[in-house]
Amino acid sequence: MFGRVNKEIEELKQSCENWADSYSEKRRALQAANNQIHDLLLRVHDLEVKNAELIKQLTEVKKPSADVQVCFTSMNVISVERMPDGRTIIGYLRPDQTFGEWTLNCDLENHNRLVSEFREYLSHRKKTQSDKSINKREDPPLEPSPYP
Repeated sequence: MFGRVNKEIEELKQSCENWADSYSEKRRALQAANNQIHDLLLRVHDLEVKNAELIKQLTEVKKPSADVQVCFTSMNVISVERMPDGRTIIGYLRPDQTFGEWTLNCDLENHNRLVSEFREYLSHRKKTQSDKSINKREDPPLEPSPYP
């Protein structure tokens, strides 16, 4: 009877040792997999940082700036605006009385120069219009002509 119990105890010990060995192997394999995952996550993070730097460099690339000359009178310009993305929009009135826009890639210095020229154009236009209204004095009506 004790022989059978001892045999069962030995079998249980062997089973426990096998389980412990199996558990240790699985634990080592799991730890190795976790280490690989950690290394891959670090590589992904490094690539994301490099990608963000490249995107930043690409968005900071200066667009070529135009040194634009505009004839405000012939274009009948009505506005000069700066967009948040750095473009300058010149609004004008077409001969058919519809609105049009020119989009320019110019730096802030050129934009400010255009705005200054536009303000000069507006003040000159107002002065010219007021001079015309002064010169448009109405003379007293003429007497009807006796000649047909």
